[in-house]
Amino acid sequence: VGSEMCIRDSAYSPERNIQMGAWFLDFLLDYFDGDLELAILAYNAGVASVESWLEDPLVGDRDDLIRWIWYGESREYLERVSLAYRIYQELYP
Repeated sequence: VGSEMCIRDSAYSPERNIQMGAWFLDFLLDYFDGDLELAILAYNAGVASVESWLEDPLVGDRDDLIRWIWYGESREYLERVSLAYRIYQELYP
């Protein structure tokens, strides 16, 4: 129980939380063959949600995917993260 508690508590440390988030994003990038937008959406909404959106008959291309995302929060999350990513690319080439 002691070590289990220590692992759970470490998830709340900023350093450990960043490590876990980076690992998960790397996993999602691998899962979606390097597609950053799909990885970002899955980070927010889950892999199963993204897969169901991709299988929706209304989704024929990337624009349709963004338009038909079932969760407005995920669409906004993708926009915010994508903007921050572009800003970081400009600041730190």
